Amino acid sequence: MALVNFNKALQLIDTITTSDVARLGVLIHYELRDYKEAHEFATQYFLLVKNKRSEDYQKVLELYVDIKDELDLQLAEEQKLEAERLAKEKEARRLDSLNLAWKNQAETMAIKADSIYAFDKNNLALFKSGGNFGVVNDTGIILIEADAYKAAYHFDGYFILMNKNLNPNKIYCYSSVTKKGYKLPDVSEFNPLATHYGQVMLPRGNNKLIAYPNNSLKVLVFDLLLQKFTSTDDGKSLFKDLEKKKAISNYNKDGEVKISKKWYRFGGIVGGGISPLYNADYSLFGYICAIDGRLLTYDFYNYIGAFYNEKLQVLTNGEPNWINQNGTKVTAPTNENGVYSGASKIGKSDLGNYIFYQTIDGKKMIVSGDKKLLNQTDFIKSN
Repeated sequence: MALVNFNKALQLIDTITTSDVARLGVLIHYELRDYKEAHEFATQYFLLVKNKRSEDYQKVLELYVDIKDELDLQLAEEQKLEAERLAKEKEARRLDSLNLAWKNQAETMAIKADSIYAFDKNNLALFKSGGNFGVVNDTGIILIEADAYKAAYHFDGYFILMNKNLNPNKIYCYSSVTKKGYKLPDVSEFNPLATHYGQVMLPRGNNKLIAYPNNSLKVLVFDLLLQKFTSTDDGKSLFKDLEKKKAISNYNKDGEVKISKKWYRFGGIVGGGISPLYNADYSLFGYICAIDGRLLTYDFYNYIGAFYNEKLQVLTNGEPNWINQNGTKVTAPTNENGVYSGASKIGKSDLGNYIFYQTIDGKKMIVSGDKKLLNQTDFIKSN
């Protein structure tokens, strides 16, 4: 209250002109331990006081010594706190700099992708970015850029990448085993009238890929290992056997078979003795099974893939199933991609990109090929 009233008085007099007022300022601020203000009033007091032998002078002088000591201690503490504050700020800036350095380095080792699919036993996986598919290994190295292929299969050790899901005209094959890839030939090399591959089936472990090009009365069989189209049986020996089984009523030298008084074009063999039959307008009528002469109509058996390990893929209205040699539905085969047993784990960076981690010498590290980066905590500790 004394300080409040004193400050009001100072506002009225504007300037201290007497030592008594200065002395009062010393006493009030000393009691409140405001040594800086007390020191300033004491300085004014000594300038204004006339009687330096008075008792008041001696008391203020004694107080001044205490004030000076306390002020020195206060200033020293303030300097210490300021030094600590500056050191903390410097440390914070250093940590911010290290964090930024780590994040920037981590981003250079990250992969921009919408999703990364399961790795196979050969440490490879499909990834998708911007609507396109590519192939990446488990150390974050992109083997095929995701910039051209809108659809992809990863099955039985092969990656099949296509520029379209249906009716693609560009297909790329990459072997998970050999780590090599190539573009399939233009479909016109198989059939000059064809403009696209039509429906492409899953690649199989016997290196066969089946497709159904447009404007074609033959199924396309491609050998992924030899990198060439495979010619199929002309069916003459098969026709005789099917006629004996009364699966067909007649056949001719043009490769046509007669079923229920209607002629169909024999379309080769997808495997397992199953052959597609075509209508004259290039549409599929269905399939015939050599094993028992059973007819598989198109309404359920839209497209049938390669025969391997006693099973064939079948698509019905886009839904995949599996059948045996006479069209009976069976369980799906074991995917020969295998199960990933590598050391990598996947996380995401602050920007949402994918980062690949491995534990090396007991420490979690980001990897990108041969490049390695300590995890953020250890990186900051080491620096």
